Amino acid sequence: MLAIPVHRARVAPVFNWCSRVLLFPEDARDCSQCREEVETISADSIERLAILRRKGVNVLICGALSPELLHYAENLDLKIICGVAGDISEVLGAYQEHKLDEPRFWLPGCQGRRCYRGGCYVGDSERRRTMPGGQGRGLGQGQGQGKGQGRGGRMGGRGAGPGGDCICPNCGNSVPHERGIPCTQMKCPKCGTAMTR
Repeated sequence: MLAIPVHRARVAPVFNWCSRVLLFPEDARDCSQCREEVETISADSIERLAILRRKGVNVLICGALSPELLHYAENLDLKIICGVAGDISEVLGAYQEHKLDEPRFWLPGCQGRRCYRGGCYVGDSERRRTMPGGQGRGLGQGQGQGKGQGRGGRMGGRGAGPGGDCICPNCGNSVPHERGIPCTQMKCPKCGTAMTR
């Protein structure tokens, strides 16, 4: 079974705060194949992962995930693909075609390969087990000392805080910023262009 936390038909940007998770068979290619919707608003993050595992979930595709939850998921034998953004159906299709490494599915603020934990297929001959950016210890082959300096804070150190507005660079329309949702993942309600902060 495959699980994807969802917010407005897209992969929820932060698993720790999500309230809905969709469950699919592992060969699913679009949202019509959803088997179950799990409401997790009353569960804490650790309990949320345990619930998914009890329901038979083997693979979790998500946005950001705290290091503590990554470690706990590995203890549950959950395969994790994190740092993913995009429309649920498009993400499902890309997962089946081993194309989640394409830049269009990168969570804003994350650069480089997705984080594949628990042995998930990367889409090439190498299974990478390092966190994108930041100070990883390199859980893959070799010494993996993780000498990257990181990018400093959420969203590459450019986060503008919980308040303010998301602004359309095309038509100038603005909407109140929603906590936990990067403006770049919001579409302008007037023209459909990706918003900026």
